Amino acid sequence: MAFTKYVSLAIKNNTFKPYIRNVRAQYKLAAEKTVQAIREHTGLPCFKPQGGLYTCIKIGMDGTEFVDAMLKNKGVLFVPGWGFGRTQKDAVRVSYGPLVNDLNKINEGMRRAGEYLRERKII
Repeated sequence: MAFTKYVSLAIKNNTFKPYIRNVRAQYKLAAEKTVQAIREHTGLPCFKPQGGLYTCIKIGMDGTEFVDAMLKNKGVLFVPGWGFGRTQKDAVRVSYGPLVNDLNKINEGMRRAGEYLRERKII
């Protein structure tokens, strides 16, 4: 009910459409910066987001093992790709939605991922 009230009021006072445009621009920028950080720090292939709040990176190894190793060794959390389809067994999913207002953390996470992959001679 609170959400319905908010949306109704926002439509009436003409703040709803500007809010949606602003949020859309923020997520578009976050998507672009995430893909840029993946390419810069890992060079690995990833999906270019067409909406949504995530991308997937093909990491060339079992995604579950990678997720475990990244969290233990570098303190960076990814989601194994296998949960989003069998073709993503050797991929991870990266959600940039929670960090839309802190893009530096995305870049730092990708920097650490690249560091780990270079240490292990995966890239």
